[in-house]
Amino acid sequence: MSAAVVLLHGGGISPWMWEPVVQLLPDFRCLTPRLPDLDSVEAIAEAVASLLPGPAPVTVAGLSLGGQVALAP
Repeated sequence: MSAAVVLLHGGGISPWMWEPVVQLLPDFRCLTPRLPDLDSVEAIAEAVASLLPGPAPVTVAGLSLGGQVALAP
């Protein structure tokens, strides 16, 4: 199985923004979830964490709100 990459979109945008990047990463399993509309970055981070594929290492990147979620503890 290829390595997983999670790409988190910015606020006011949706996962479509990552389509050109996903096409440049054919050797990776790219996940581009739609961020839920929740009250805090931490709550969004918890929701995204529940979508991650198992215990294997995952690379997470984000833009704007997605970046805040990626860096949330």
